[in-house]
Amino acid sequence: MKLLLDNNLAPRIAKALNALYAGQHDIVALRDKFAADTPDVEWIMALDHERGWAVLTFDLHIRTRAHERAALDSARIVFFFLAGAWTSFGVEETAARLIPFDAEDGGSDGSC
Repeated sequence: MKLLLDNNLAPRIAKALNALYAGQHDIVALRDKFAADTPDVEWIMALDHERGWAVLTFDLHIRTRAHERAALDSARIVFFFLAGAWTSFGVEETAARLIPFDAEDGGSDGSC
């Protein structure tokens, strides 16, 4: 699986997840794959062309802007939208909730 974290999530979360799942999944921050000012439609189309991507984002408005919604609807990308309580978490809390931890074995439970 390839997972892209949108610009509204800290790149260090992507780096931590990528290190945790090295060899199993590729996890990157949008700004590490594309220029920071790349329009949403452009990176959505690029990921669609590459195939096999999922996106994690806080950007709920991407679903309501007509040109971005059209790109979403035509792309073969799975989008995970973080909403509700997720929007109130800081970087550390967001990371803690995204990264599984099994206290009994001292690390990741290996699931995704």
